[in-house]
Amino acid sequence: MARTTRTIYTEEMVKNAQYNVKHYDWGKKLLAELKEKAQLFVDHVDMIYDLLPGEGIPRSYKNSTLKAQDDVKSHCPNCGVNIDTQYGDWKYDALKEPWKIWCPHCGVKFPTNDFGLLYARGLDENGQYNRELAYTNNKAAVARGEKDALVNELYPDKGPTWMV
Repeated sequence: MARTTRTIYTEEMVKNAQYNVKHYDWGKKLLAELKEKAQLFVDHVDMIYDLLPGEGIPRSYKNSTLKAQDDVKSHCPNCGVNIDTQYGDWKYDALKEPWKIWCPHCGVKFPTNDFGLLYARGLDENGQYNRELAYTNNKAAVARGEKDALVNELYPDKGPTWMV
């Protein structure tokens, strides 16, 4: 069954917003700011679609989890800060640095390899990510002298496989 009414904003809320835009400078300013932010997504729609991984990518709502008795806490693998309790979430900017998140405390980015390149090497004929294909294609690329997508390139002093 198709929707026939709004699901998030009520008719009254929409009318209030329209009134505020028409009658108040702050409403006009807010609308202009929202349009500018929305335009970023319109301008990058292909990139956004490319960032939506298929089922072959494991998902987690945290970068790293450490068990402490019965609870699970999200910690930065570099500085150890508990992201949940001190910051609430990891930092990210999917348009400027796709495939990266960083610790809001120490600023270290994860993963440390070029995951975008590894992901591209793992796309099958249907555009779905296949981990085995990614590793096979990466190995072949390295044999041809191309960049290795499974190397820590951000913090080489920590070793070639750190947080890859």
